[in-house]
Amino acid sequence: MTVKSKTLVTKEFQCVFPALTEPKGYEGKNPKYSVTGITDDKELMDEIAAFVTAAIEAMDWPQKAKAEALKRSLKNKDDDYFLFKSGDNMDLDKYPFFKGMKKFKVSKNPKFGPPAVYYPTGGQKPDPIPADLVQSEIYGGAWVRAHISCYCFKAGSKYGATLQLIELQKVREGEPFKQTSFSVIESSDNDLDEDASNPFED
Repeated sequence: MTVKSKTLVTKEFQCVFPALTEPKGYEGKNPKYSVTGITDDKELMDEIAAFVTAAIEAMDWPQKAKAEALKRSLKNKDDDYFLFKSGDNMDLDKYPFFKGMKKFKVSKNPKFGPPAVYYPTGGQKPDPIPADLVQSEIYGGAWVRAHISCYCFKAGSKYGATLQLIELQKVREGEPFKQTSFSVIESSDNDLDEDASNPFED
């Protein structure tokens, strides 16, 4: 796990429904830059859970509020980690790539501009992918890793946390998924932008 300035560079995962050059919304949600990930890697889920836990514990909140935020952010009704929900609940005839996987989403408020997207490093400092090539380079099925932050929030009487996308790096090619719609995963309306440069250097 790589943590820099309260941010995390994740392990690699396959992406689905990338919206990295134009913010998009789903079912009336506010349009955002985002990427949906699928994984069956427990280490990836563990590192994000640890990252979210540390962020919540660092907040100047009463202990009861922290416990509430941890419960809301880290578990769902299937006892899965924060934002990791069963892909088997999807329409697998329409989205067969979700079978046996966990799905999650990270997003960025469009007021901060699109996230930086990088080519694989090959052991070198990463080069940014030009905006006009992002859609062809970052497709459903490509393997990526994300530079993310954790935004802890209080909404009314509720406490929680969400994951925010800062930057994305392509790691390697993957088998392209057939995608027939934009996205099926909701995200919070809370956003945070972090100023960090070239976190993907090996």
